[in-house]
Amino acid sequence: MSRQQYATPTRPTEEEAEYLDFYTLVQRGYFRTPMTTPDKPARPKLSSTTPTRDEMLAYENAQGEYGEAYRAWEEARTAVGADQARLDALFYKGVAQDLGYDPDNEFAKALVAKAYDDGHYAGMSEVYGQMQGLMSLYELHMKLMAAK
Repeated sequence: MSRQQYATPTRPTEEEAEYLDFYTLVQRGYFRTPMTTPDKPARPKLSSTTPTRDEMLAYENAQGEYGEAYRAWEEARTAVGADQARLDALFYKGVAQDLGYDPDNEFAKALVAKAYDDGHYAGMSEVYGQMQGLMSLYELHMKLMAAK
């Protein structure tokens, strides 16, 4: 078998996502942000323990450049985090709709947290699978609450 057969499916675009079912979106990695955070800039260092005037001026300039690069890095990191938070919210809303549970139910929230803890290391498809496995507990809980 060739490596082509095992290729990871490409993440769908926002336009494609409108036409795909939830499980396909999970399998194709839609709920993982396509944004990346650049490498954190390195702090400048003095070239010696007794720097010359020119070395101090170069260090001061490097500090200014570092400050700008660090702010840009923080902005990029914040943007990636915000995009991932948006996708996480869509994922949890979609799981609730797909599996048919109330996302505001406290017991369901606890099950989702358990599913995330048990499955996120392997990706959102594993979280989805863990949540599918926990649905019988949710259904039992709802029956018991209705019987009260």
